[in-house]
Amino acid sequence: MGILLSHLSTGAFAESDTASAAFALTGKGAGYTLTSPYASLGVSRDFATPSGLVITPDAELGYRYDNNPRGEQFNLTAADGTTFDGARVNLDRSTTLVGLSLTLHEGQWTAFAKYRGQIAGDWSSQGGALGVRLAF
Repeated sequence: MGILLSHLSTGAFAESDTASAAFALTGKGAGYTLTSPYASLGVSRDFATPSGLVITPDAELGYRYDNNPRGEQFNLTAADGTTFDGARVNLDRSTTLVGLSLTLHEGQWTAFAKYRGQIAGDWSSQGGALGVRLAF
């Protein structure tokens, strides 16, 4: 269990449009700090073979309430001085956390395969890794 803190910020900007200056926008800089509470449970177990190879599978399942995918409100200004709100994405905030990995260890060598994902109703973030380590 924990809380993930995220700070998002942007600097001010001014666009230029050589075809039509009316479409050039400017925006003020802004910054936001967001909190995302989460809880997850992971299980793993070592299995040793007679030759000394240790095989460790693990699995993780959790939940995260994430305020970040809703997007923050940014005010934009057109070249003629008209102000309007920037687009907000407003994605699902409830996220399922999943993870699977397998580690093989013998002597100085370790090999692993890992998958971690965050899955919501209308977005996901997934990643994996394969690796080999030699300790010396």
